[in-house]
Amino acid sequence: MRDWPSIVPAASEEFYIVVNHYGRFGSAFAETDINRADYETAVADLISGQHSDPLRVIMFNPETNRSEDVSHAIAQEILRRLGLATCRQCWRTSLIATSAKIAS
Repeated sequence: MRDWPSIVPAASEEFYIVVNHYGRFGSAFAETDINRADYETAVADLISGQHSDPLRVIMFNPETNRSEDVSHAIAQEILRRLGLATCRQCWRTSLIATSAKIAS
């Protein structure tokens, strides 16, 4: 028997997509499998270095027509997981780096 997709709406789902800078080719959303576009995977991929030059992380929920730049929240979570959340120098460095990327 063939498995058909359910016509019953699933719970509201948020997707997290990373915007990468690809040098002279510009910026674009990183190709992401829809089944791996969740919060935990986005954080884990950023920690493990899966993205070469991430600029920001965008969360969107198609069911509620909502999208949001969650880069700061993701960065805080990464620092927390790495045990750097209270490091003032780390915060200054990340803010300077982020500001420089946005300005360019």
